Amino acid sequence: MKAALRAEFYSYIHAAGMSTLLPFALKYLSQSFSSRCFHIRVTKYEPGLVKARTEFEINCRSIFLKHSGLNIDALRSRLRRMKVNEMKQKLTTILFVAVLVLLAAPLAIEQVGNLKGFAERWAKNNFLSGVVIVHASERAEANNGQRMSISVANPIQSSADEFHWNGRINQGQTIEIKGINGSIRAETSSGNETQVTAKKTGRRSDPKEVEIRVVEHSGGVTICAIYPSDSPGNPNSCESGENGSSRTHDNDVQVNFTVRVPQGVRFSGKTVNGDIETSALSSDVDAKTVNGSIKIAAGGIASAKTVNGSINASLGSANWTGTLDFKTVNGGITLDLPSNTNAQVQADTLNGEISTDFPLTTESRTDRRHLSGTIGGGGRELSLKTVNGSINLRRALSGF
Repeated sequence: MKAALRAEFYSYIHAAGMSTLLPFALKYLSQSFSSRCFHIRVTKYEPGLVKARTEFEINCRSIFLKHSGLNIDALRSRLRRMKVNEMKQKLTTILFVAVLVLLAAPLAIEQVGNLKGFAERWAKNNFLSGVVIVHASERAEANNGQRMSISVANPIQSSADEFHWNGRINQGQTIEIKGINGSIRAETSSGNETQVTAKKTGRRSDPKEVEIRVVEHSGGVTICAIYPSDSPGNPNSCESGENGSSRTHDNDVQVNFTVRVPQGVRFSGKTVNGDIETSALSSDVDAKTVNGSIKIAAGGIASAKTVNGSINASLGSANWTGTLDFKTVNGGITLDLPSNTNAQVQADTLNGEISTDFPLTTESRTDRRHLSGTIGGGGRELSLKTVNGSINLRRALSGF
């Protein structure tokens, strides 16, 4: 009975945070008991003090410390709370570790997949390389693009990460560049040949896995950056105009094109993530991107579309047919037109203003963000639309 009581008493002392009693020498411990209560007298010594005595009275209902007035029932309750808090901390630690494991597992699986894909690409790129060039026969040209013959030729490349192509394209035909990740820049060429350079870079993905494909057709030449398809049964293809398919999945290779365009050759540039820019080309220009700005100058007519980026365009000719579109969502539009332009203008913005250097015969203008009017004699349709940005319609300086 005495041993059990002594052990319980010490546990209460620790639970109550009264462990300062323990470093002192317990000089004397006596215990007397009757049928209903016990009396414990503890003598302790403290440095620099005379002998002090603390008495504890233990009865059948509670243990009461006379010198502090601390009830043991409260100590028991505190001990239980301490145990509950300790269990909560352990459970929190376990849950935290479990969450880390769950988050790390997909990353580990992805890295294993990347290693496997890299090994496959390395094997493929060390044994297979080339650019598929599609030649349209003279008969196909005469019949407006019927069945074409396909042959595999060696690429004209200086290294695995850089592509070069040059060839003669007739005036009135188009050099068309199609990319996904990367910018496109076109410059004037003093010679008769069109020159195309594509520089491939990648931080995580291998540049060698992106193929540069050249397609010759009756309308000119189309050059595409062909990425590995995420669907083996539906590979990417390179075709002129709005045809062809080009998708990429988890591939960060960037292909930056530089094109030198001869006199009289039309230029068309299309990408997804990148800017499009031209110097003052002599013929028509068409530019389309999604995440990037467009800055073009054409001796003929031009059109431009993007989503996240501004548009700056200069036209050397106002002789277009149909509707000429300049559209973006997040960005402004600045368009320079020849002074002899005749057009029906429709301009709209949501967050921005509209200004013009041309005298307009206004048909309807409810506020500064919507404009419908006529420049000169009207006729041709000109559409300028943005959501977040202003629209500036300017008179181009004479002499393109």
